[in-house]
Amino acid sequence: PKANAQPEEAKRKTEPPPRRNRLDKSEAALSAAEERQVHSRAEFDARERALRDERRKMEAKERAQIERLISTRDKAASAYEDAMRDWRG
Repeated sequence: PKANAQPEEAKRKTEPPPRRNRLDKSEAALSAAEERQVHSRAEFDARERALRDERRKMEAKERAQIERLISTRDKAASAYEDAMRDWRG
């Protein structure tokens, strides 16, 4: 080794410290992305709940409509059978 060579530690102390610019920017970008994802997921969850509620209402409405139509059909069938019975005598 050279006699006048500075130790590595002494050399590092004379240089300015490394800059954190890239690290700070990447941490800020990561934080912003995480915030956007949390917000996006919350919006998605709200839309999903709204769609589930809408589906439930639609299914209830469809069930009620089918029940009414079945009832109407059954009444019409019964009336037809009664009319046929009366017609035959």
